[in-house]
Amino acid sequence: MFRNTLLTMLLAALASSSFAEDAFTGVYRCAGDLSFTVRVEGEVAWVMWPADAVRLVRDPDGGDRYIAGEWSLRLGGERIELNGPEGRFEGCTNDPYQARWAAARLDGVDFRAVGPGSDPWTLELRTRRSATLVRGGERLRLPLSHPLIDDGGNTVYRMEAGDRRMTLIIRKQPCEIPRIGAGRQVALLVDDEHLTGCGLSLE
Repeated sequence: MFRNTLLTMLLAALASSSFAEDAFTGVYRCAGDLSFTVRVEGEVAWVMWPADAVRLVRDPDGGDRYIAGEWSLRLGGERIELNGPEGRFEGCTNDPYQARWAAARLDGVDFRAVGPGSDPWTLELRTRRSATLVRGGERLRLPLSHPLIDDGGNTVYRMEAGDRRMTLIIRKQPCEIPRIGAGRQVALLVDDEHLTGCGLSLE
C-alpha cells in the first residue's frame, strides 16, 4: 500500500496523462460507512482511499478481475467484489453522482461547477488549457484565459473564440454542493445569457 505522498503523485500522474475515453471511475460505498474510489484504465485498476492506494493488474484468466498480491477486484455493473488482506468488502454500490466528480479530478479538471434547477449545466476548467460548458445537448469549449481578480476579490475569466464568448466569475461567497461539499458561488455570462451555480476546486 502506498502512503499519502505516493497517492498524491498518483493523482498528479493520472491528471497529467491524456484522457482515456475507455477509463472507468466509480465511487463505491459499502457496509459500515466504508467508501473508496476505483479507477480502471485498460489492464490496470487502482483502488484509492483518502491516504492510500492499491495498484492491480488484469488477471489473464479472470476477464473483469484484477489482482495484486492478496488483493482482488471484480467489476460487475454498479456493484463490485473487492477482497483484501483484511477480508472481503461487501455490499459496495457505485454512486454515479460522486463518481462524475472523482472522474473529473482524475482526468485533470482543476475546477468544476454545476448549475441547479430544471436547466442544469456543468462547467469544467483545465488550467492553461480550456473551459468546457455542457448544457443539454450543447458542448461549448473555449481556450482558458488568464484569471483576473476584480475589486471585490472575485476571480474572473473572460474567454472567446470565433463568435462565442463566456465570462466566468468565481465569487468569494460560499455555497454547498449536495453530497460533495462546500464550494464557491459562480456566475456565468454565456454570450448574452446569465447563469448561476456553485463550483469547487479539485486540485
